[in-house]
Amino acid sequence: MAARQRRCDLHSLSSAVRGLYGAHQKTIAGADTRSDGWTVLPDRGLPLTSLQVLAPLILAILAAPAATLVGMVRPAFTAPVGGALAALAFGATLFGWFSGGGAVDVAWAPTLDLRFAVELDGLAVLYSLLATGIGFLVVVYASRYIPLHLHHEHRPESDAVSFYFFILMFMGSMVGLAMAQDLILVFVFWDLTAIASYYLI
Repeated sequence: MAARQRRCDLHSLSSAVRGLYGAHQKTIAGADTRSDGWTVLPDRGLPLTSLQVLAPLILAILAAPAATLVGMVRPAFTAPVGGALAALAFGATLFGWFSGGGAVDVAWAPTLDLRFAVELDGLAVLYSLLATGIGFLVVVYASRYIPLHLHHEHRPESDAVSFYFFILMFMGSMVGLAMAQDLILVFVFWDLTAIASYYLI
């Protein structure tokens, strides 16, 4: 009797919550009520949660090309731009973690069953923080060391741009590898880390 009473109470509570939630959401234009009583909101584009998940990956991946493009015009600005984007990626990772994380799963080639699936879970946050944090520190250290090394070797300052490109490419690939939930994405980001490592060594 006690178990049956608890089931009845839970069913009543669930019905009440669905009723209150549905009544509140009916005021939103385009909302639709399903047969089970829950209200489905209209699709309004990329939700905030997706942006929180994608922000660390986007910033980390953009660091290499952005720093390189700036470095082609002003080589001295390569390290500041790369370091700033690495720091932003680190901060975005922390923000996404404190916001509860999340996942993004989008079919980008449905006929081949290929999906863009990434997740900002505990393990991804740990390795993303390591990649962006160490990447930032490497860029800061290199900004002082590389000019002295190039001067000692009598090489032009522009030679440092390729170093920053590959170190930031490695950082972005590591973030993608940590967040990837699809085998193809894992393969792509793994190969990018291997390519960056080859040219760095």
